[in-house]
Amino acid sequence: AKALKEIKRQINIPLIADIHFHYQLALESLESGVDCLRLNPGNIR
Repeated sequence: AKALKEIKRQINIPLIADIHFHYQLALESLESGVDCLRLNPGNIR
């Protein structure tokens, strides 16, 4: 999640985060500027 901001800066396509198990990473991904966030609610702790 920490590298997403730099990755987003370097690409010209939508960046989608696919997060499993750790909701904190989902929140960090959103703060980093991802275009879309995919969660599997069945395995979030």
